[in-house]
Formats: sequence, structure tokens, C-alpha cells
Amino acid sequence: MTAVNRIKIKFIGWALMFQVFLLVIQFILGMLINLFAPTMNTSLPLTPMGFMMMAAFSLPDIMAHMVIGIIIGIISVIIVASSFFTGRYSLIALAFANGLMTLISGVSGIYFLLGYMQNNYLSLIMAIGFIGVISTDFGMIHLLSRAPPN
Repeated sequence: MTAVNRIKIKFIGWALMFQVFLLVIQFILGMLINLFAPTMNTSLPLTPMGFMMMAAFSLPDIMAHMVIGIIIGIISVIIVASSFFTGRYSLIALAFANGLMTLISGVSGIYFLLGYMQNNYLSLIMAIGFIGVISTDFGMIHLLSRAPPN
């Protein structure tokens, strides 16, 4: 393995570790929001975007949850792009699955918020996506820790 490939693999490893760290914070914030967020008043005549702004600014936990989710999405895109340069197909496949699960979690989270946090199916999709992202993260960490193929 060349020095350049080692640097690429170390970069992906550090990005994965940072993503796992942010996912732990995201999980804790999600639990706090689920346990302590007040019930949303659905009788207000707001557009969904107006509700989103109201929820984000009146509940800082939700805003932090959304910002960390966007950062996780950006890191996921960086991991997918970086994995293409390694030439390891198993790593590319897991990185793509990671990006897809991150996207699914993010989109279902936005729709969950736009639905006044009432749709339990969207919450379930977020949870399944979270488990998928964590699983693919650890799968990629395992692949990066093994000796590369010749």
C-alpha cells in the first residue's frame, strides 16, 4: 500500500470516528426531544415551513438536532466521495449504504417535524436509518482495520 492510500484510509477512518461521535450526540438529543419536548399545538394556522421555524427557534434541542444532522449528512457525502478514491469495492458499497441511510433518516426527520411530530412511522424510519448508519460505520471501520487486498 502506498503512502497516499494510507493517508486516504486514515482520513476516512477519522471521518468515520467523528461521524460516530456526532451520532452519539444525535441519539442523546433525540431522546431528550422525545422525552421532554412539549406537545405541538396543531390548531395553529401555520404553514409547514412556519411551523418548522417556530419549532426550531422555540425549542433549541430541535435546532441542535437538525444542525448536527446536517453535519452528519455532509460527513457522509465526504466519506462516500473519499471511498471512491480507495478502489476498495466493499468500502465503496458500505459508504454508499451509509449515505443512503443518512439520507433516509434526514428526510424522515424533516417530514416528522413537518407533521407536528405526530407520525410514529416516520420516527421508526428515523430509528431504522440511525441503526443502519451506525452499522455501516462500524462495518467500514472493520474493513479499514483489516489488511488491504493486494
